[in-house]
Amino acid sequence: MSRNRSTFALDSNKYNRKKKNTMNKKITTVIALGIMAISMTSCSTGALLSGKTYNITELNGTALPGSEMSPAFISFKDGEINTSVGCNSIFAPYKAEKDGTITISEGGATKMFCPDELREDEYLAALHKVKRYEIDGKTVSFFDENGKLLFKATEK
Repeated sequence: MSRNRSTFALDSNKYNRKKKNTMNKKITTVIALGIMAISMTSCSTGALLSGKTYNITELNGTALPGSEMSPAFISFKDGEINTSVGCNSIFAPYKAEKDGTITISEGGATKMFCPDELREDEYLAALHKVKRYEIDGKTVSFFDENGKLLFKATEK
């Protein structure tokens, strides 16, 4: 009978090791999934803007076509925006947060004379007021601090 107990004890240890290995795998999987979830929620929604270019379609509630040769656009790359309404090139550093806030810092622009119909001064004024953005599909909307829509753009 002691022989059977010994065999049982051996089988019991094998069972416990197998159970422990299975438990370790489960714990490792849970930890990995947790890290992935934290990584995904801590990603800035700015990453959603980064590397993308949008055609600006609306400024202060009216269509903004840009010039025939150069449509109005805004692009986001490496923490900098590049934008134009069809005449001058405008560039500035930006930082977008996961809560939809965005800060566009002082930047620069080329200094060509632009036709009034391109509405560049109006666009620059709006760009300086941007405090928040929302992405809905391929459309991004930019708002001021009071929630007023400043301009909309559609991903190229």
